[in-house]
Amino acid sequence: MVKKIEDRLNNQNSALIKCKDYEVVKGDKESSLWIVEVDDSVKIAVDAEDYLKLLSTIEKLVKLNFEYELEKHVIESGAKDVDDIKAIVKEELKKDKTKSISDILNRLKTENRTLFYNLDELGDILENY
Repeated sequence: MVKKIEDRLNNQNSALIKCKDYEVVKGDKESSLWIVEVDDSVKIAVDAEDYLKLLSTIEKLVKLNFEYELEKHVIESGAKDVDDIKAIVKEELKKDKTKSISDILNRLKTENRTLFYNLDELGDILENY
């Protein structure tokens, strides 16, 4: 199990501590969550399977948050085909992780004006209607 977690974290320098003698000060020793005090420093220890589930959940939430932010920015940009623009932005981000979604959208809007609605013109049309 330690190897599985090390591989998941890409960390080969983790410390493995085996507790032979311990005293449960408060709570249940069968719990999957432990609060451990080492040299006056509080550490949290969880069951390995629970830890892997937590990592998986965090990864899913990060991905969902990215998808939400991407869709929000693309819609706000006035894209005519949201799915196509999202795909282009994702490809651009894979090539250069230092760029932001906004940077890519601004470049796309200047290079490919036909892919986006002109929101200023639309506002003028509605205003004069």
